Amino acid sequence: MKYLIESETLKKLDHRIKKAVKLIKESIGNNPIIIRHHSDCDGYTGAVAIETAIDNKLISRKKWHYLKRSPSRAPYYEYRDAFWDISNHLKDISHEKIPLLLIMDLGSTDQSLFAIKLAKLYGFKVIVIDHHQPTFENGKAIIEKHTDVFINPYVVGGDSNLTAGMIGAEISRFIKKQPVHHLPAIAGIADMAEGKDIEGYLNVAKQKGYSKKLITSIARCIDFQAYYINANSKMTHDLLLSDLKEQKVKAFLIENEIKKLENEAVEKLKALSKISGSQKKIIQIDVSNIYRGSYPPQGKSTGLMFRYYEKQFEEKILVLGVNDSSITIRTNFNDFDVNELIEKLRQKLKHGAIDGGGHEVAGTIQFAASVKNDVLRLIKQYAK
Repeated sequence: MKYLIESETLKKLDHRIKKAVKLIKESIGNNPIIIRHHSDCDGYTGAVAIETAIDNKLISRKKWHYLKRSPSRAPYYEYRDAFWDISNHLKDISHEKIPLLLIMDLGSTDQSLFAIKLAKLYGFKVIVIDHHQPTFENGKAIIEKHTDVFINPYVVGGDSNLTAGMIGAEISRFIKKQPVHHLPAIAGIADMAEGKDIEGYLNVAKQKGYSKKLITSIARCIDFQAYYINANSKMTHDLLLSDLKEQKVKAFLIENEIKKLENEAVEKLKALSKISGSQKKIIQIDVSNIYRGSYPPQGKSTGLMFRYYEKQFEEKILVLGVNDSSITIRTNFNDFDVNELIEKLRQKLKHGAIDGGGHEVAGTIQFAASVKNDVLRLIKQYAK
């Protein structure tokens, strides 16, 4: 079976993908499979596609013990997730069999290293499918030697535009042939992918009756559900894989509510924006009193304002969604790299509890509240 599109990056990842498919197929019905994924549309899309393919090959009496899927709020595989995955496995009746841990849309940076090492210590086999820039050491991704299969476009010269959800949907088709032709487009649109791969997947989805408008609508709805649910929900599965007519009805209802909430947020955040700079605009927004416990959350609010101000200004812009102990970044500055910035902050603020990550031009930085002003100052220096 061929990939849904012609992609140079998929070709370069082919041997890794085939190795992952082989390991998953060998585990189905024989070993427990735990799917751990980021709690956003890209993570859900790839994970649900693979979960459905595995589920369709399992006999009913084995499903509960042999297949589990859980979303993660953090953009990395953290100790808390590893603790629960290992603990739940050890108390399961199938705990004597070696589990396969499939980590999707997270797991490539040194922040995931301890948790992955812990899972390996307990005998887990580990597959990471991700598209975030890995932590490299001596030219090699440090996570790779601690996994059984490591799939990430960066290790073959690609970038984040081939998303984890796209790769996951492709892998699901090699496990069991199923109608997931529209899923890679949903994943890519949700993560704002650009280039030939997303255009190819949009064409594939269009041939199956999915317009770009509907793809975008479903992607927004999945992110909306992910914010409120953060659990293994049949509703998310239905929105991704029910028939086309049903998807349109559900997406229309949910998106109307999303638009209302987002429009309200934009109006509030415009009043809280501080704009500086001439050739480059730095827009600092206090999001501390708007997002707590309500939609859109900090990251989504910052993304909304980035898109709003991108239309307002011809200049390059940097949007900072500022909270008491975190800052979310969205920018189109050339050569900006959130992960590089985090490393510089760690070096200069050694007692600032600096953490976080993301893509080069979109991510979140966490820190001790006491160094908030220092972090802001250093971010602006880095931007210049």
